[in-house]
Amino acid sequence: MWLKLGQEFSCTVPTARQEEELSAEATDCCAVEAHPALATIANVRRTCRTMPMVIPRTSLKIHLPGYRSTDECLMRRIEFIRGGLIAACAIALSGAVLAADSTPAPGPGWTGLTKPQDMITARQELMEHIEILMEPIDTIQVKDTFSTEQLHLNAETIAAMLLALPHLFPPTTNLYDPQAKIPVTLALPPIWKNFDSFYQLAGAASNAAERMSTTTGKDKLRAASLALRASCDACHALYLRPYSPPKVLDSDYKFDFNSVLRKK
Repeated sequence: MWLKLGQEFSCTVPTARQEEELSAEATDCCAVEAHPALATIANVRRTCRTMPMVIPRTSLKIHLPGYRSTDECLMRRIEFIRGGLIAACAIALSGAVLAADSTPAPGPGWTGLTKPQDMITARQELMEHIEILMEPIDTIQVKDTFSTEQLHLNAETIAAMLLALPHLFPPTTNLYDPQAKIPVTLALPPIWKNFDSFYQLAGAASNAAERMSTTTGKDKLRAASLALRASCDACHALYLRPYSPPKVLDSDYKFDFNSVLRKK
């Protein structure tokens, strides 16, 4: 019988008069179906469409010869649901382990695996061109003459480039070497330790550029320019190796320049 967990019913088959009374009390009733095969929810739902019987949630008692009792059905249903939950948890756990441990096999399209250095070069080129586009945007802080149309175009292009940027940082490109004189990448390992934060910062910078692309008025454009630069700097402060200017060594002072310079 299809009963709500926690409800108890022990009843006899209703007479025609009882069925009429039950139908009149439909607002306080629940649909109950009886079928000898109650092993699965699908069976129950299927029988619900073919063998409807309405009984109240209160005192009516039904006994169907040859069918399992309510308590037995409930226990079997609980066991079935519990078994399903255990199986679902096992599948979810195994899926999580696979997701954590598995690495896609190298193949066409997996350039992060097959060509990590090319991936690093691609994002370096992208960042270099973003900085080129940022030059007039930064310059409006000190220059009063500028083309609003050009600023809008640059900002719109930067927004699209920043949207793509975090997708150029697969884990295989985490190759920063602090000991290298000229490291292959300046992207720091914290990117991959907290990738969600890196992704959100890139998205925030993209949004700032998008907003600037529709901003008008000199004062508002200057404010939008500062906001965009601040968004970029916030990401760089956490995930880009800081610039270290060359240091002058004692050997530089002692170097004999005349020995290498062409004499007139």
